Amino acid sequence: MKRAFSLLLLVLFLLCTACTGKTPPVPTEAPTEAALTEAPAPTAIDMRYTYDPETDVDNRYAMRYANIVERDNMFVWASYCNTPLFFYDKETDFGGVLCNKPECEHTTSDCSSAIATKSICFYDGGLYILPSWPDMQKRCWIIYSMELDSSDRKVFMTIPDEEDGSMTLKRMFIHRGKMYFVNEYQAVEEGKPANKFELLTCDFDGPNAADLKPVVKIESYAWFINRLFFAGDKIFVFSGPTIGGHYRLLVEMYDTVSGETSTVSDVILDDDYFIPDYFYVTQDGEILCGQSGTTYDQNCKAYRIVGNELEVFMEFEETEFEGKLCSWMSVQIGEDTVTASTMISKNPRQDAVWIRDFEGNTIYKGLLPTLQEGAPNYDTIDYFEASHDRILLSVQENKENSSGTVIGTTYFFVEYDLTEDGYTVKPMITYKTKPSGT
Repeated sequence: MKRAFSLLLLVLFLLCTACTGKTPPVPTEAPTEAALTEAPAPTAIDMRYTYDPETDVDNRYAMRYANIVERDNMFVWASYCNTPLFFYDKETDFGGVLCNKPECEHTTSDCSSAIATKSICFYDGGLYILPSWPDMQKRCWIIYSMELDSSDRKVFMTIPDEEDGSMTLKRMFIHRGKMYFVNEYQAVEEGKPANKFELLTCDFDGPNAADLKPVVKIESYAWFINRLFFAGDKIFVFSGPTIGGHYRLLVEMYDTVSGETSTVSDVILDDDYFIPDYFYVTQDGEILCGQSGTTYDQNCKAYRIVGNELEVFMEFEETEFEGKLCSWMSVQIGEDTVTASTMISKNPRQDAVWIRDFEGNTIYKGLLPTLQEGAPNYDTIDYFEASHDRILLSVQENKENSSGTVIGTTYFFVEYDLTEDGYTVKPMITYKTKPSGT
């Protein structure tokens, strides 16, 4: 737990000091209860794949919380807070609560979209929803299905909520005829706490909780990442477990055809400040890795994962914004772009991004818009994705009383369309919660 706690403090501190030049604190030393041994060489695997948008998970939204669905003519968005589901119609440029009842206030169970949602999937023409928490009266997780217009909501399947917490569902995916659930929980074994990860699966047609089986299992006293990437008939699980007392970047691959799980890469990490994150597998089978934290005096980088080694793929040097020399604090990989981002100031919140293609050419480099430029003001970024032609953001702005207590929140879903002259702002969804006590 030492390193996980240290990393959390480090990231929070770095976000506030990226432009100050102050030296961040040194994290707690990693445990060394076992000798450092080189991981065995991975077995060569053909990782090439093709993507089918009708049957495959959209990896743009699967890497984080899986709470966005994009179709040719619309978005469906869940803020993963206690808010209803939202939609945005690209053709009419209109967005709001995903509800087909004109007089509905979207606050009771009568509203099909009044579901605090953790994951939302589109498959076989409909929407499938994993709520943020189980039904405490029925002691089960209830998976819902509904049409794209929110009609015909019904229970699709139920999964028992175990009293010992060993069924704590974090994300849900539907891919090539199978349901997949990320289950994360803590357990005490022989007096020691352990974090457990399971990728559970069952058939999409006629799903039954009794048929759920784990196809990938990872155990660690602590880890700081846990990401999935769906590549045709293969599913990659990226994690950072502690194995034998040492921190590693572990890449496991589940073959959905053969049913076998194999280790693709096992990288020993010797830099306490390096947090690998935001992975991408190209259709040629190349595995790329970003990062979600570094020190102010290190350039943020993207990497190739080759065997059990990391090779630098792209590096982002310090950049001057508004007279300050700022370090980039995270790098994420897209379908054909690599994007670095950093927070320039916290109050008011201001962020900068640098979007490049795989050859290193700059597509956009600059500050994200502020409220004065027609874009939303915000305190927190919930989702960020960049590509050749747009930046997509899910953000929130909190309203506080005189004592600093949050009494209301406004949620924004906004797109910045990139142009030769910079960008144009397209606010798609705005939703205000009522202040507490009203």
